[in-house]
Parts: sequence; C-alpha cells; structure tokens
Amino acid sequence: MASGNILPIALKRNRLLQQMLLSANNYVSYINDIYSLRKEVKHDDCHNLVAVIKNEKNVSWEEALDESAAIIQQEMKSFCEYEKILFEQSWMFDKRCKNILKRYLVGVKAFMRANIDFSIKDSFRYNEILKINVNVEQHLR
Repeated sequence: MASGNILPIALKRNRLLQQMLLSANNYVSYINDIYSLRKEVKHDDCHNLVAVIKNEKNVSWEEALDESAAIIQQEMKSFCEYEKILFEQSWMFDKRCKNILKRYLVGVKAFMRANIDFSIKDSFRYNEILKINVNVEQHLR
C-alpha cells in the first residue's frame, strides 16, 4: 500500500512491478546506509552497505562510498527503466488498474524522496552528512 492505494492482485503479481519495488526498497535502504554510516561504524554495526564494501573489497572509505553511490544510482536507473517498461506494457491492465498503479507509484516515489529529505534535514541521527554524488532530483519530482 502506498498513498492509500491498495493494489489489485493482478498488479501485486506483476514481476516488473515487484522488481521495481525491490529497486525502490534497495534505494531507500542504501541511501540510509550512507547517511547512517558514522553512527553505525561508531556502534560496530557490520550490516551497512558502505562498511561491507570497504571490508569485503579492502578499499578506502571514500572508494566504498563511491561504489555505494554507484549502486544507488543503478537502483534508481533500474527503478526508472522498470517503470517505463511497465507503462509500455500497461495495455494488459484495465483503466482502473492503470489509475491505481499511477497513484501507487506517486506514493512510492514520495516515500523515496521523503527518505532523503528525512536523512538530510530532519534526522538528528545523521547530523554529519556525507556528501555523495547521487543525483535523484530529476527522478523524484
């Protein structure tokens, strides 16, 4: 459920939509990992994407951040590609399903954007913001 829209079964079972939602979830999780990195390292949390990349590949923090940013960019790219394909194939859904899907995806995108806004502006946990090159503005407006 996103933005008060409950998806019909036909949409819930759609593999493209499932992949799209997985990309959205990964995107939000990985963004959180970047913004919470200092806090999690301080508390020896080993489940952070950046820390995992640093340890597994034996690279610097900067290299691990760069690779994490690239992964985030890829998740956003995948999300947008899945959305494009889904709407190209939307002939398989009736008008009601298409409208629900559009509203649902507005909610998903709002969630993705809100996660960034929360991380940057509102969260006391992330008072030292790491600067990374993750261009999301063009995709989430």
